[in-house]
Amino acid sequence: MLILQMPPRSVLFVASVMPTYPAPVKITAELGPLEVFGEADLTGKLSVIPAGHKVEMLPDLRNGGIRFKPGGRLPLLEAKGALFDTTVTLHGSRAVVEHECKSERAFMRLIEVIEHQLPALLAAPLRAPVEILNLSGTVGATPFRVEVKGVTEAPVRTADLASDIQQKLRRLDGLREDSAARVFSAHRYLLQAHRLRYASDYPAQFLGERLLNLNKILEVLFGRSVGELRAQLAALDLRPEVAELLVGLVYVRDESDVGHPAIDPLDAASYETVQRYTLWLEEVMTWLLDHVLQRLATTEFSLKPVSGSKSKRLQTLAGVAQNVARVNPLQPDSFLILKPTPSPPEPEA
Repeated sequence: MLILQMPPRSVLFVASVMPTYPAPVKITAELGPLEVFGEADLTGKLSVIPAGHKVEMLPDLRNGGIRFKPGGRLPLLEAKGALFDTTVTLHGSRAVVEHECKSERAFMRLIEVIEHQLPALLAAPLRAPVEILNLSGTVGATPFRVEVKGVTEAPVRTADLASDIQQKLRRLDGLREDSAARVFSAHRYLLQAHRLRYASDYPAQFLGERLLNLNKILEVLFGRSVGELRAQLAALDLRPEVAELLVGLVYVRDESDVGHPAIDPLDAASYETVQRYTLWLEEVMTWLLDHVLQRLATTEFSLKPVSGSKSKRLQTLAGVAQNVARVNPLQPDSFLILKPTPSPPEPEA
């Protein structure tokens, strides 16, 4: 869900005079999280620790798993190397990229490479979710900074939360047993979408994952067929434009880097649209779940059986378990098939 996490950006030159090319370019990327680069104490979330550090593991008895006790600090990261035909110098959390750009197009391409590729390229060896927190620099003597382009929206409301909870519980009181598992599952997918939005450091961070969970609400209630989805929404008496707002999610999932990969980033107008669409969907989905509960309890409406083959989940996981037992992820030298080294040719007599 890469492209939905990368908002369009523009370069703002601070001086009134625009730079001319060719020109030496120096770009500074301030990176995070700081603990990865040795500029903050370890939180216990990383799997990399400094040599000689005492490892203390804390079992999470509520959620399962192991947490590392916070404390300690990695050494300040110092590295230098080539990024294609540029030079990258890392000093702590600051990455400096230097290059001679022959044209404005080459400069903008360099900005794009740093924005889109540098965090991912660093994240692999660092084994951490690297982010660019700020990007600025100079073209010749002209300073610039990189900012988001376009606008984003956020809903704000006042609510009687106690009353909302009471209404939800009253609606659940009439839920039929044959529909309960699917209705509960739909609510958990909505919960996950809310969780991802709450955990986001910026609006687009988990946008694709939120859309995927919202799509799962429709799938678990109405199946994967677009025709059946439209029919069920019509049976619920939704206005056509409201139904099509929901149906559109199936196509967004298939065509906009939610369920299938994409490469090219979105333009500013498209990015604004998908941001607004996600906010609209979260509101409409919340209403839809209440509406479905009410119809199930008070009318003859019912959730139709979802067509599809029988789940092979248990067999699949059993096979996965066997493969996990046969591979040691900490021994990459054992990943390849060892081929015998050919003997050198015999010397001629």
